[in-house]
Amino acid sequence: MSAPGHSHRSTLKQSNKPFKGGHASKRTLKNKAKGKVERGPGQSTRASVKAHPTSEEAKANRRNAAKLAQQNKRAEHLAMTRMFQGRSGCPKMAAVVPLCPDADLDAALAALFGCMDVEYAPSPRPVAVLQTRFKQRIEFLKTPRDLIEILDAVKVADFVIFVLSAVEEVDAFGELVLTSILAQGLPLAVPVIQHLDRAAGNAKYKLDVRKSLASYMSFWSPATEKLFALNEVNECVNAVRYMTDHVPKHLSWRDKHPYMVPDRAVPVPPESGEADMVDLQVTGFLRGNRFSASRLVHVPGMGDFQVAKVVSAPLHGDSDAMDTSDEVLDVPDPDDADDLVSENEPDDMMNEQTWPTDEELSMAALASKSKKTKRVPKGTSAYQAAWIVDSDNDDDDESDAEDLSGDEDETPLGGANASSLAPPALDRAMDWSHVTGHRSTNGSAHHDDDMDSGAAGSSIGSPRHAADDDDEYEDIELDDRASVWDTKMDAAEQAKQLAQYLEQRRRERAEAADEDLEFPDEVETPQTVPAKVRFQRYRGLKSFRKSPWDPYENLPRDCARLFQFENFGRTKQRVIKDQTRDAAVPAGKYVTVHLKNVPRHIVDVYDLDPLAPVFDPTVPRKRLLWIVGLLQYEHKKTTVNFTVTRRDEYTAPIRSKDPVVIQAGWRRFHAAPIYSEHARDGGNHVFKMERFLQPKRPSVGTMYAPTTFTGPILMLQPGTRSAAPALMATGSILSADANRIVVKRIVLTGHPFKIHKKIAVIRWMFFSPEDVMWFKPVQLYTKFGRTGHIRESLGTHGYMKCIFDGPVMQHDTVCMPLFKRMFPKQFAELVTPAACAVPFPSAVNKGPVEVPDALAGEWWGPVAGSGAVQAGDESDDDAMEL
Repeated sequence: MSAPGHSHRSTLKQSNKPFKGGHASKRTLKNKAKGKVERGPGQSTRASVKAHPTSEEAKANRRNAAKLAQQNKRAEHLAMTRMFQGRSGCPKMAAVVPLCPDADLDAALAALFGCMDVEYAPSPRPVAVLQTRFKQRIEFLKTPRDLIEILDAVKVADFVIFVLSAVEEVDAFGELVLTSILAQGLPLAVPVIQHLDRAAGNAKYKLDVRKSLASYMSFWSPATEKLFALNEVNECVNAVRYMTDHVPKHLSWRDKHPYMVPDRAVPVPPESGEADMVDLQVTGFLRGNRFSASRLVHVPGMGDFQVAKVVSAPLHGDSDAMDTSDEVLDVPDPDDADDLVSENEPDDMMNEQTWPTDEELSMAALASKSKKTKRVPKGTSAYQAAWIVDSDNDDDDESDAEDLSGDEDETPLGGANASSLAPPALDRAMDWSHVTGHRSTNGSAHHDDDMDSGAAGSSIGSPRHAADDDDEYEDIELDDRASVWDTKMDAAEQAKQLAQYLEQRRRERAEAADEDLEFPDEVETPQTVPAKVRFQRYRGLKSFRKSPWDPYENLPRDCARLFQFENFGRTKQRVIKDQTRDAAVPAGKYVTVHLKNVPRHIVDVYDLDPLAPVFDPTVPRKRLLWIVGLLQYEHKKTTVNFTVTRRDEYTAPIRSKDPVVIQAGWRRFHAAPIYSEHARDGGNHVFKMERFLQPKRPSVGTMYAPTTFTGPILMLQPGTRSAAPALMATGSILSADANRIVVKRIVLTGHPFKIHKKIAVIRWMFFSPEDVMWFKPVQLYTKFGRTGHIRESLGTHGYMKCIFDGPVMQHDTVCMPLFKRMFPKQFAELVTPAACAVPFPSAVNKGPVEVPDALAGEWWGPVAGSGAVQAGDESDDDAMEL
């Protein structure tokens, strides 16, 4: 054994003589330098190499960057402060929101007005303006206990006055309002308390009530500093001073758009001359971002409209108004102005199919409306006539049977069997008592005459028997099947059955959601339909994250109507930068915006009066009117992706393609989105679809809707006349990526029948050898981590021999994953106000249907023709999805 640490002597190592080269090669010099650069004397650095700053220089650079950021922030703060200064400055908006059932908004506003020595006159108008002693104006927006009205008022408000009560607690609706406002974006909160003098107890108990409510509001708004009591004048003055001293909070998604709460909206006759349109002139202060006349303007519930021009307006009470009134500030640029085209027009002539002309469509419509007549015995009702088969059809069937019977008898048509080949005559002596209810009194003589006439080759329509036909037969009009069913339907009974059906569907959905959470994606193979037919639209993937999938493969026709962005993030930055830098009209200006071709019914929806003066509190308003300027491309429809998280308080299952109301930024749509996992892209841009929106787990929703660059997402359940809309989930805009592939995953399961080491016989996954051979290339896996594939089919009952990468246990389950791409079923449609809402379409997409008052949505109805799809309808999945 050798000693430890033993080594050979260095004298035994061979040392060769180095090569004597005249010069080294460039490769040798490069390898020897190892990236080092030789610099000559006096050469500090090369022009292409940037010198690293010293510690002193880096510190100075950081100081300069911080100083510039501080100056920019100070300039922005100063510009915002100057916009609200002075009695002629832009008023601050304060939304008054009731959180308790006994909240009295008029009393709260009377207390705030009274502390400023201003008399408050209650009116149905949702806007009240207070001229404070602090040389600023505050515009209060009154909101009823309606979630939609509250959310719209908070969108444009700088402050939110939460009205609390010392007598009653905040109810469930109040907490729903707080949750919704937080999801949308909470401006500065000003909590006030009412009815403190009516609270039972001594002064210490009232103080405890105030502390409890202050602690409650600090939970929802940590920035809340104080709770103001409306029964004390000093507290009311402090509340008003708080709103005048503070600069409004910056909401990034809101301040990227210009918006306005008009003081006056005047409808005028349109320049286009259309009878059902008006031109709307809205006057008010611009807020948010700069305004451009080349961009479209959105009116809630009405749609998007073009701008004719923007002119300066005389400020109310301004002595110098005549100098700047009617000055044109901006007009649309013909080369850059947005149009009203929201969808592409697919070229159907490029497809290999025919399309009916307008004449053919009109003829088909007339044919469907025309009444059908039938010749039947007298005394037959229209309902009984509908069950009588025409004789012509019987003749055709009999002639076809004769042709199919063969040429066994070669007798010519003029021979003895000519009568048997002639069309049989209708037997007038037939007993029609089972149809008409009257026993025929005709004897057998008529029957004999008919037989004789039939043998002679005569028919009913011959002149010989015309008089008899008129006596015994008549032509009647068949009743419309829809009218027959309408007379049999009881509205009350139908409403009861519909309620029972909806309750049953709710229970089935809850059970399906629980089953999907326990056994995700597992489906049963049908035994009556071949699996290769039932799952013909599905495919197998070797790797869900790495296997390629062409995003432009087998797209539905709806995708041809959409616009697509090459780079959504870069386009978003450019559009916002151009709006902030190049728009002509700055925020804070008092202007009049001229909108073109607005529907005439906006006058009834918002009670617009062209003779109403500015700040007239006696003019009633049904709802708050506001407008917002859209960014470029935000009118174009595309594939909108948004992140969404289901609320824990909402316990009902949320299924993909269920119709919901989605508030995306400033606008609100009816949509039926599909949901997918919110995970990192593996490279092929494929994401798994989620059948149900699971709680405590973010997901991505996909819908066809107008482009929205930024903004929060509020998913609301459509409300009814008896129940308010519920907040289902919240989130934010993610992207507008049409190449995001959402695939539905199903898993076919089988069980081991016989096992021998790595080879196992699997059964109950398929039930025919054709299906086994069809799905043979798809990879298998087990729930215990084994992978394998199909080797061959055994027998005729779907048994198959499979091989795995290891032994399979008897209690293991063999799975085969299949995938199919999914698409949204319908385009998002704008939510209309309650005054102009139409009945929502039926589930079969055949137009509006009548719905009982107990189930009809008050603001659910989308624009006519949107084609909403029934919630949870899985019967046409394969027809709409690829």
